[in-house]
Amino acid sequence: MLPSSSVSPSVHPTENRSNIPTHDAQDNACQHIRDLEKQVALSEGKLQESQRCFDSFISSRASHIESTVSCENDLKSSMQHNSDTLASLSAVIAKPSYAQVASLPVVVSSLTIPPPPSEKVLLVRPLEPNADSSPTRLLSKNLLFRITRIKNINNGGIAIYLITDEDESKLTQELANNADLAGFSITKPTRRKPQFILFGVNSSYYKDSITKALVFKKSIFKDGGFKVNFCIKLKSSNNWVISVIPDLFLIIKTHGYLHLNFKKVRIETFVSVMQWHLGSHKEPLLQ
Repeated sequence: MLPSSSVSPSVHPTENRSNIPTHDAQDNACQHIRDLEKQVALSEGKLQESQRCFDSFISSRASHIESTVSCENDLKSSMQHNSDTLASLSAVIAKPSYAQVASLPVVVSSLTIPPPPSEKVLLVRPLEPNADSSPTRLLSKNLLFRITRIKNINNGGIAIYLITDEDESKLTQELANNADLAGFSITKPTRRKPQFILFGVNSSYYKDSITKALVFKKSIFKDGGFKVNFCIKLKSSNNWVISVIPDLFLIIKTHGYLHLNFKKVRIETFVSVMQWHLGSHKEPLLQ
């Protein structure tokens, strides 16, 4: 028989209930956790929305950059093509030489400018050199015809410019019947032959020798058509003025010179002081 052991009865220690949360504290903790979870979920939603906006912006910028790069590449390609074309044209199109340009035919324009209508002119001059010119001054203020202008000319006379032949005829008759103009002449101006001045003519030449020298060298003068008018004396040489018929004017002017025997003489168109005094630069041939 075994000896009985002394077994002490189990005794439960006294529990510390001060560390056990109460039911209300647990509820509050659970509610706080739920609030935090809601805030986290809301923040995650905002973060996702921001991410979507950022991705959309990056996508649009990337598309714009791709379009810009494509446009830049197209421009570079176009510039390169134009440069190649220009280089090929420079090689194909050769610049003509001076001789080639000089050998090209002269193109004369078919455009013609109609000349202005010619004016009719009557010259009213006193017959006596020192006659009273008051009738011509009075006449210039009281004419009733279609007159374009009136100009004073030498010796107290006037030049009356009209439009038509009819006006000229009527005015001529009217002036002829005017008693106040009995001491005045009424004439039409004659057109003076074109004139040239010959420069640097040897002082040994005189009028007849110049005439013979021109006829000797120029066949266009064999039938006449010119006249040696007068000499302008200089220190070492002389200038001579000649008049020619209108048919010879352009021929001589085109040459730009004449020959006296075997020497070339420079020429220019000559307009006398009297011509400029009477008319204007538009009508230098009235006398």
